[in-house]
Amino acid sequence: MRYSKDSIVISETADKPILRTVYEAGHVTLEQLHSSLHPYATSRAERNSLAWRVRRLIRHGFLESRRVEGMEPALSLGESGELYLQSFDGAIVERRIRSKGGNARSQVWHDVQLFTIQLALRRAGVVLTWQSEAEVRAQNRVASLRFAKEYDAVVTFRLGEVQADVALEFERTVKSADAYLRIFCQLNEETLLARFLYLVPDSKSQLLLRDVAPRQCPRIYAALTHEFRAKPATAGLLDLRSGQTVALADCLS
Repeated sequence: MRYSKDSIVISETADKPILRTVYEAGHVTLEQLHSSLHPYATSRAERNSLAWRVRRLIRHGFLESRRVEGMEPALSLGESGELYLQSFDGAIVERRIRSKGGNARSQVWHDVQLFTIQLALRRAGVVLTWQSEAEVRAQNRVASLRFAKEYDAVVTFRLGEVQADVALEFERTVKSADAYLRIFCQLNEETLLARFLYLVPDSKSQLLLRDVAPRQCPRIYAALTHEFRAKPATAGLLDLRSGQTVALADCLS
């Protein structure tokens, strides 16, 4: 069968994984996309092939490309990409317009940096499953069992024979004490998860979260982003209830 010059035929094996990965990430760079989809491929031909597919998907509205100062262009799901994924997943797929308004650049940076964290944790071998914010949001829209809030991710961490589900929040910039107090009170209403991990930029942020946490808060931990990304199994996690520094194994047990 021949197709017109300006038409596009989406490959379920080659294009759908691209669209799915971008949708779950919110924003992702081409380099990150390559690292996620082809972690062991190093050839220039493989990279060129992916770049060609991405350009083609952008041209037909399945992806959008946004330039943000300080990083390579960030990809997000386009309207045609949303409609395509909905044909497989129904109403579960909902494109979120995250690149509008005054907070747009901050959101792009947040998504891209969170994806970098995800890649590093997967390479370290501590991630069994990763449920993205988009998937958490979709579950809260359609499922009878809902999360208390839309977490950045719900991750099943595994160390040896020990594994557990953890709500992950990446704090690229720190909120106010009042904002965290409201959030921690909200976490008390969570029925699906028992562990919460905040990745924060510095030790002052860890202490802020510790000081704000109510005495009866759930199991909330705060780790330095750069340390946890580099060595998740041994990085120090501040237990906000006890004030003690523990390791990931203690969080999961």
